[in-house]
This record gives sequence, structure tokens and C-alpha cells, in this order.
Amino acid sequence: MSAVYTIQATFGKGEITPLAYGRVDAEFFKQSCEKCRNFAVMLHGGLRRRSGTRFVAPVADEAQVSRLFPFSFSNEQSYVLDINAGGDIQFLAQRGYLGAPYTVSHPWDAFEIDLLTYTQFNDWRISWSAIITLNCCRGSRTQAGH
Repeated sequence: MSAVYTIQATFGKGEITPLAYGRVDAEFFKQSCEKCRNFAVMLHGGLRRRSGTRFVAPVADEAQVSRLFPFSFSNEQSYVLDINAGGDIQFLAQRGYLGAPYTVSHPWDAFEIDLLTYTQFNDWRISWSAIITLNCCRGSRTQAGH
């Protein structure tokens, strides 16, 4: 007996839930996959490889605790904020640090940096410290200067 191979031309429905593995009669089953790791489903149903990361520059001070936060100004301009416990924020672009180096000070210590959360709306980044104590609830609002 010969094997039957079928061609799956689209993955437009993305990953299928394990609860639907037995639903071979459903139309979404024919357009989905069991696991889709390191791929992104394109709008037209095809797959493409997930983009990766690359090393741009070391953190400003390796002796200090640092966190990296993404910031997208537009589709063409994206940056990374290097926030360290030494009180500095430095800005990285695709080829390394901006300026020589361009830094801004901040009030957070090493413990608070680990708890920082952020949100971004257009070219505004709003950061709030996750520390709420009897005396402290700090936040900052910044706008990219272009």
C-alpha cells in the first residue's frame, strides 16, 4: 500500500488547540497546524521565520543591574533604553549607543528597576514604578524628541 501525502497550502488559522485535534471535518483544521514555533503566520496564510536578535553593544556599566526596554518611534526607527541601577538611562539604536553617550538620569534603585513596567502610546512612553509604599508612588512620562 502506498502512502498518501497531502499538501497544506495555508496556515491562516495558526495553531490549533489540542481540544480540536479530532475535528478533521472542520474547515479550520485544514488551515491550521499543531505547533508553530519560531514562525509567524502571514496575513495571506503562509509562514515566515521569526526574526531574531543580535548583539549591538554591552550595557553601559556591567557592575550595575540593568534592564533593557524597547521603544519604537515608528516602523523605521526603534530604540532600546538601557536603564541601570547607577541612575542612568542610555539609548541604543541599531548600531550602538546614541551620542557619546547620551544619558538621562532616573530615580530608581536596583530593586525598583526589576519591578518597572511600561506602556507606550505612539511616541510617548509612560513608565511607572511598581513600588507602592506608604511614602512612595513614583512615575514618569516622557516623549521622544524628534
